[in-house]
Parts: sequence; structure tokens; C-alpha cells
Amino acid sequence: MGRLLWVNLGLLALGALVAGAWLLATSVEPSSEALAAFRFGYALPLLAISALCVWVRFVRWQFMLRRVDVRVPTRESLSLYLASLVGIATPAHVGEVLRCVFLRRRRGVSLPLLLEVLVAERVFDVLALLALGACARPGEAGPFAVALVVLTLAVGLVAGLARAAGYPLRVSRALASPADTASALALSLVAWGAAALLVALAVRSIGASVGVADGVRVYALSTLLGAATLTPAGVGTTGSVAILELQELGVAFDASVVAVSILRLASTGFALAVGAVFLWVELRRGDVWQRGDAAAHFDVVGASYAAQLAPHVWSRLLERKTDMLAAALPDGATRGVDLGCGLGDQARALRERGYAVVGVDPSGALLGAGGGGLPLARASALALPLRDASLDFAYAVGVWHHLGGAEGEAAALREAARVLVPGGRLLIHETNPRNPFYRLYMGYVFPILKSIDEGVERWVDPGSWEAAEGFALREVRYFTFLPDFVPRWLLRWLAPLEARLEASGLRGYSVHYFAVLERVSSPTELRREA
Repeated sequence: MGRLLWVNLGLLALGALVAGAWLLATSVEPSSEALAAFRFGYALPLLAISALCVWVRFVRWQFMLRRVDVRVPTRESLSLYLASLVGIATPAHVGEVLRCVFLRRRRGVSLPLLLEVLVAERVFDVLALLALGACARPGEAGPFAVALVVLTLAVGLVAGLARAAGYPLRVSRALASPADTASALALSLVAWGAAALLVALAVRSIGASVGVADGVRVYALSTLLGAATLTPAGVGTTGSVAILELQELGVAFDASVVAVSILRLASTGFALAVGAVFLWVELRRGDVWQRGDAAAHFDVVGASYAAQLAPHVWSRLLERKTDMLAAALPDGATRGVDLGCGLGDQARALRERGYAVVGVDPSGALLGAGGGGLPLARASALALPLRDASLDFAYAVGVWHHLGGAEGEAAALREAARVLVPGGRLLIHETNPRNPFYRLYMGYVFPILKSIDEGVERWVDPGSWEAAEGFALREVRYFTFLPDFVPRWLLRWLAPLEARLEASGLRGYSVHYFAVLERVSSPTELRREA
């Protein structure tokens, strides 16, 4: 890590020297009139678009990591991604390998695999820029289209040769699905499409004007040619090409120089400033990012767990879930267990209705923060301290996606079936991964705003319960469409709309679902099957 840091600092210094030499060689001295024309009201939109570009590229990085089954908490991954932005000031952006080295050191992730993802990112960058350049001026799309075809064929050839040589690229296998490839390309187009809008905005900020499509073409061409030189941040090429192209569009030389300077400050300058701040943060942090399982995570956030959701959202969901749990239980079913009870609110609500519920959770911090008045045990859903066939029902609210995947889920199903009587009910409340917008929110936004989830969770599709071993699926109910950040005053007005959506053909895309399963195997049979 120390050697890499010194190499990266050296490359940064080289980038600064190249930039200074280019400025001296070109002797660019725009007039004071052109500089004074800048309208400061454009500063915020310029920076906002640059921030959007960086954010979408991070989402793509995290998305691609998940496709190769590398799960890094979203907050940690974002911080490392931002720290690596200093690498854009190094030749060919090689300094961005910093994020890969940090992940190798802290999380033990394979460095060759991370480098595959990094290279794949660059390929998608070029594909997106070529596509944007081709679409901006369809009549002049020839060179962009040819380059796009050549690059696509080259990528396929490299992947084929690697496979033939006995080193199949994991990232190419992971993105073999058309949906995954389309998602990565769509994110790339959104990121670079937003960045390309900066050209027209920068020109307009000084009182001149170019069309949006022309600005997109200028950005795509100058960025691609700058990248082809492998110079730090494209210095010496990107800016020069952009200035020449703007002059071809009728923008005066002085105005072109100022507009391109604004463009570069708002994009490259912004990214470098953010990268420098986060690199300093990460170097000071060392290796203090939390390692461990879900229980360790909730031990850390236990004291602040109750403050993560607004009280009006929490109480509304609690009431709805309690109603559904009670309605799904047959007459006479009174003995139950809350698998992953957390603060115990759900178990207390059911006990107030006359059910004999005990709570288990692997996090001692959560159990302690929940207070008394409830039978509790510190235990995991994978190993319950309960007798065979001793309960009428078991339920798990927002627990299954923390079990780590198929193996943990299967173990939890066996334990639930073991402690339930024949015909006993297992009730599952989970986030619905079929809602793409909420999945994006829960995977890439919520873990940064809140600390309940980390962004490494494995969401469980409602259709998977059809194959639950030892159980028969009786019902899946889809509910809630409103996100957790809806304010109290607006919630009252949107509730009727939500009820209509829950009853419509769109209910399968709700935020949550509720699955009702019935045990069909005896404990003896389950032990024999296991």
C-alpha cells in the first residue's frame, strides 16, 4: 500500500507538470471580458451534474462488483471509490487501481478480479462515449460507429482468447446476461450523457450558445481523443480538441477557452477535489471499517436503531404487519417465536393481542436497546434454543435478506420447521426485489442515509418460497408502495392511492411482501432429510 501510494503521488505530480507545461506552451490568455462574462448562477448546476456523473459511475461500480459476487458495504465502497478519483490525474487513469488495492487489503478480495471489473468499467466508458458521439450527429456518425463495432469485436475476441487459454474472465461471465450488460451500459450512458451536458451549459454560462447535441459530440470526441493519448486527465488533448470544436461551431476563441476551462474545472477539477478529500480520509481511517456478519453490524448500530426510521412510518408499518400476522394465524395458534426480533416491537404488539411470543436475535445490542417486558434469547435463526414441535408459528420481519444467501436461508428453514408443530405457520415479511426502483434505493441510497442495512443484503424473490423445503406456500400478499421518507402530512393524502395500487395488477411491484407458509414435514423427517 505504501509503495502504491508513492507511485500514485508521483503520477499526480507528473500530471501537474504536464498540465503546467501545456499551459505555458499554448500561452492561453483569454481576455478579461470573456472571463468576466461568467454567470455564477451556473456554478451550482455545473457542479450538480458533475456530482450526478460521479454518483452514477459509482452505482455502476457497485453493481458490477455484485455481479461477480463481491459484496462490500455501500458506505465503504463509496468512500473508496471517491478516494480513487485522484487517479484521473495519472496517465491512463492507472491511479484508480487504488480502490482495488484498498479492497484487497481490507476485505481480502481477489486483486485480479477487481482489476477485471476496473477494465470492464473503462470498456463501458468508451462504449458509452462512442454511442453518444454517434447519436449526437447521425449524419456524421460514421467514425464513431466504426470504432464502436471494432471495440465490441475486440472485447469479444479478448474474452474468447482468455477462455481458450484457461483463464475465463469472471466479469465477462457475470455480465453474460443481456439484462446485466444492458444495465451496465445504461448506467454508463446516463453518467456520460449527464457529463456531456456540461459543454452546452458551460458555453451558455458565458453568454454564448451551442446546441445540446453539438455539445454532446464535442464532449465525446474530446474525451475519447484525450483518453487515447494516455496523458493525465487528457491534458494537452481534451481541452485543445474541445476548443477547436467549439470554434468550428461559431464560438469565439476567447469564449471557447473560458468555456472549456469552466468545463474542466466543473468536471475534472471537481472530481480531483473530492478524490483528494476522501483519499485523506481513507489514509487516516486505516483498516477500521467493520468486518463481520449481520449480528456484528447490528451490535454496532443497536443503540441508534430506533432512530433510523421516522416514528410515523415505523408505527404505521408496525400496525399493518401486526394485522397481517394475526390474520394469517389459524384459530388456536398462540405459541410463537419472533426470528430476529430486534427491538422487540413486533413481538410486544402480538403479546398485547394475547399471543405467547418469545423473541430471539443474535445481536445483544439490539436486545438490550429494546428494553424489558418480553421473553428474549440471544440466538440466531440458524440455531434456535427451542424444543422440537413446540410452537404454533414463527415469523421473521426483514430478517431473511440478512442470512447470507441460499445456505443460511436453508438452515433457517430447517430450524423453523423443526420447532413448529405439523401444520404450523412460518410467516415471512421481506422487501420485494421485483420493484426495481426500491431495489435501487435499498441497495445504493438507503445504506448511505441510514445504518440499518449495509447494501450487501441478498434479497429474496417472493417466487422462491414455492420451493421452500418442508413447507407449502399458502399465500403471498404484496403491500406498501410508499417509501420510508414520505413526510407525515403527505402520507395521509397518499394512503388511498397506495391502497388502490395494492389491489391493482401492479401489486406485484410493491415495496414489501408477506409470505405465509405451512409446515408439512415432521421434525424426524426433517432431520433425516438434512
